[in-house]
Amino acid sequence: MTVIFFPAVIDPTILYNQKYSSFIDCQISAIVIRGALRANIPLDNVPTRPVMDEDVSYYLFTRKNPRIPDILYSNDSVAKIQSSNINFKKETVFYVHGYAQTINNEVSNFTKYLLPIKDVNVIIVNWDSYAFFDLQYSRAITVPRLGEIMGGFVRKVIKAGANPKNIHLIGFSAGGEVIGLAGQTIDPRVGRISAFDPQGSCYNFLPPNERISKTDADYVQIVHCSVGIRALPPYIMGDVTFVVNGGVLQPNCVNQTSSRPNISRS
Repeated sequence: MTVIFFPAVIDPTILYNQKYSSFIDCQISAIVIRGALRANIPLDNVPTRPVMDEDVSYYLFTRKNPRIPDILYSNDSVAKIQSSNINFKKETVFYVHGYAQTINNEVSNFTKYLLPIKDVNVIIVNWDSYAFFDLQYSRAITVPRLGEIMGGFVRKVIKAGANPKNIHLIGFSAGGEVIGLAGQTIDPRVGRISAFDPQGSCYNFLPPNERISKTDADYVQIVHCSVGIRALPPYIMGDVTFVVNGGVLQPNCVNQTSSRPNISRS
């Protein structure tokens, strides 16, 4: 395992008293939410059912259709995927957005900046219909379920003709955890996973099979840029892990404090 560590640009405050607080809060909330759902007790800002296949869509862009996507769904047939603009001879890049986000910026970024320089299939995973519900619900229920759903779709793309070694899963924040959980369901493993600021609070202290880890793809790259004060070490690591400016504060970003990375976690 290689760790690329860039020294922090500020002196971080070590907040030992908060080290486990976000994990404990998440677990308590998860217990309350699951109990309420089983008892059919409505909760504020919590959906009445987990995310379903039909709640997730996949926006496919290629150089043939850089502006108007082919919209696919998890329950689409293999034939439907094969009839789209996807080219199985080329790399397929999946991107999963984070909590409280939509796909709008991601569509612009990938179609405007990636497609002109790299001829690939770009698939943006859209789960924004569930991305604005309670944060603890998202961590405890939505993210694991999304991992299952996305993993099933990727397996279907492979069955349709894609080479798993030519698939690259990318995710940001909660999406960074989704792609790891999705990767765990795919055999043989996909070629590459890149997680940018994978959601740390709650997940940091979970076993590898319940979060993103370096075994989820042939090559797992993780970049920590803005962990905040609630996502303290041990940080989640990959085959290569970039800890930019201590993983705390980037120029021109909102000021945050945290502790230095503990690079012993695999």
